[in-house]
Amino acid sequence: MIVKMDKLELCGLERDRAEIIAGLMKRRCVQIDAPEIHREYEQVRELTVRGSAETFETEQKLARLGSAIKLLSPYAAKGGLFPKKREVEFECLTKTENIESALKLCDEAERLSDEIERLREKKSGAALSIEKLSPWRQLDIPLDMTSTRECAVSYFSLDASHDGEKLISGLGEAVPEAAASQIGGDSQFKYYAVLSHRSASDALGAFARENGLTRIPLSGSGLPADEIARCESMIESCDAELAERETQLKALAESIDVLHVGYDCCGAELECARAGGRLLKTHDAFILTGWAPQNKRARIESFLKGYDCTWEFTDPGEDENMPVLLHNSRLTRPFESITEMYGLPSPLGVDPNNVMAPFFFLFFGMMLSDAGYGLLLLIAGIVALKCMQLGEGGKKFMGLVAWCGASTVIWGALYGSWFGDSISVIASTYFGRTLTIPALIDPLTQPTTILIISMLFGAVHLFVGMGVKAYMLIKRGHFWSAVFDVGFWYLVLIGLPLMLLGGAFMKIGMWMAIAGAAGLLLTQGREKKGVFGKITGGLLSLYDITGYLSDVLSYSRILALGMATCVIGMVVNQIGSLFGSSILSALIFVVIFIGGHLLNLAINALGAYVHASRLQYVEFFGKFYEGGGKPFTPLKAETKYTFLTNREDY
Repeated sequence: MIVKMDKLELCGLERDRAEIIAGLMKRRCVQIDAPEIHREYEQVRELTVRGSAETFETEQKLARLGSAIKLLSPYAAKGGLFPKKREVEFECLTKTENIESALKLCDEAERLSDEIERLREKKSGAALSIEKLSPWRQLDIPLDMTSTRECAVSYFSLDASHDGEKLISGLGEAVPEAAASQIGGDSQFKYYAVLSHRSASDALGAFARENGLTRIPLSGSGLPADEIARCESMIESCDAELAERETQLKALAESIDVLHVGYDCCGAELECARAGGRLLKTHDAFILTGWAPQNKRARIESFLKGYDCTWEFTDPGEDENMPVLLHNSRLTRPFESITEMYGLPSPLGVDPNNVMAPFFFLFFGMMLSDAGYGLLLLIAGIVALKCMQLGEGGKKFMGLVAWCGASTVIWGALYGSWFGDSISVIASTYFGRTLTIPALIDPLTQPTTILIISMLFGAVHLFVGMGVKAYMLIKRGHFWSAVFDVGFWYLVLIGLPLMLLGGAFMKIGMWMAIAGAAGLLLTQGREKKGVFGKITGGLLSLYDITGYLSDVLSYSRILALGMATCVIGMVVNQIGSLFGSSILSALIFVVIFIGGHLLNLAINALGAYVHASRLQYVEFFGKFYEGGGKPFTPLKAETKYTFLTNREDY
């Protein structure tokens, strides 16, 4: 059902503001809205100022804590298959000392991170120097000796394909004041040291350009071999220091829970700061406006009585777009995720979940239609609900998975499908026996029966949707509109199939169809002007019969998807059994069985979900649904790393 909302207007003292907002956050039942919805906003805004959301500093702290957690997470102990968050009470999130402790740990993590980055840069620089100097390892001239008073030392590289001896002799002829010596070489280049008189600098440069020599600048002190040894020693030292810093990070990661709590405390502080930006304030007081569920009024009033403040709950005006909150039984609640994905209903509309849930349950199982797959979904949903700390959305989704699995088990058992025909194939291939799994309906030999059942369920589905529309009209005081727009269509849509049954049913169905068609002809143009317009509107409305026919035909997809699952499962089993009955063949069968059926489950579970949802969105909701509702978003602490043990639901 759609929970009725009250508008809350509260005026309190500035000294109590932080505690009141924190208390409302804990109770998770008040949506703080913009002050413009206050009844006397135009008068009070002249006496107040809009609260400022001073969030920059808190956002910076939150970002720092998030980076520290990301840094330490690889070193923290893993939580196992179903890791659980640290359980804390809401009051823990309001303690500033938790943030301070986390920031101290963050400072240490940042210091270690900076040192690690510095050491890595130092190591990278040393490795680059080694790579650069390795070809010159045999050079016996100190790197810092680039020239004397009369001579200069230059270093060049030459493509390995060139003739080095020819180059040296050519240098002697072209530049008599220079002498070259090959220092080393590799598969790509040859390396030369050239000693030349200062006066030959230009001639040497011209010779280098003409012969493909590339000047290489070398830096450092001492011989290249000594410089390389120094760099290697530096890398070893950096590795040792990096290992030490890694050990320190591992030790620091043992306290990562402190960061987790501090991060969520900081997140709660940020939400409170943002809420403060939606208030009207004076130096001594503040005004809060928002929405609250009517069934939470007593809880809110009990809390507010502890402060010097005044408040008032009022019914929303007709032109006010109040938020929408759905509240259903534990059986129906998982199916709310289907409706929420489509769009919440209008605040003045109807929550469709109670009437939609049985049909989604029914259609999904018929489409997936394999009891083995259903068992996997059912077990996965139950294990997740029991073993994992899930939020409201996670609980809904895994509850939906469990319900869909249960439906699939039922329909799969009726069809006799347990991972396709795996039981029969295994019995005949590996045990030489013939086993037939009992089935009430065989999709392969009785597709017409399933098609008829699907369309009958579809007709009931559509009739229920029309009934919801009639209920909405009657609830709003339009009884005759319900009779004209729904009742007459019931007569037509029930009468026509009865005519096909023959006998006495044919006459009853004929008169029902005639009465319904006559009623539609006389009433569907009632909004138009003039007799001609009214008659034309009535005649055109009869064309909608084709729409109802196409809607019913849409439910044939139930048969198609069910058969697809069945056939693919059988094909997987047949492929796995092609290799005989040896031990090796059995292992191959297991691999094909697991991989093939998991793929079949993934594809057809997704298909069943999409098409079962489509039947709700198009065929069912199209008969009555009024969307456009905005979700109820109460002030609450959204924790990422901790789990609140005393959280209160809406």
